Amino acid sequence: MSNLRCLIYTNKVTTKSTIKGQAKLCVTAYNKHNCRCQNCKTYNSLRQNNYRKNNEEKVKQYHKEYRKNNAEKIKQYRKKKVYPKISREKSKIYSKNYIDKNRERVRELWRNKDRRRRAAIKNNGFEKYSENDVIDLYGSKCYLCSKEIDMTATRLIGKLGWENSLHIEHVVDIALGGPDTLANVRPSHAICNLTKKPREMV
Repeated sequence: MSNLRCLIYTNKVTTKSTIKGQAKLCVTAYNKHNCRCQNCKTYNSLRQNNYRKNNEEKVKQYHKEYRKNNAEKIKQYRKKKVYPKISREKSKIYSKNYIDKNRERVRELWRNKDRRRRAAIKNNGFEKYSENDVIDLYGSKCYLCSKEIDMTATRLIGKLGWENSLHIEHVVDIALGGPDTLANVRPSHAICNLTKKPREMV
């Protein structure tokens, strides 16, 4: 990020750290000259992402306080904001195309959301994790029968091979008090998960 160089501004003199005629570093061009060339925009985007990543709690707190102190302003802004019809149509097309190209990813997001929703209703507690996190931590063997899971099998019940597909199984069921956390989930076959006996909290 710090080595990105501007596409417009160049150094006018040679110093210990610069060479005359060489493109300026984006950190200088963006902040000092207000440059908005592609490289400088990329630098700024990376800088902001890096800051947010290293200061998550601080950023969350800032946004929380801003929303609290400017509730009426935000409300009025949302009332005035009118999206053109063409933007709505573009949004629909974009969403449809994204879903078509990332069908499995979208399904996983909905499955994750549904698990967290059920845990929240029961007030059991939950944390964010992905199916890849579960596989990386516990492997690709079924927790219930110890046989390999077919990671390419369809999960649509009734389709050929669905029984051997991946399910995220809760050791202690959410309905019986179990949280939706990495510590309480394991990979399993779909058929094993659906036919197992529910287990309660000890």
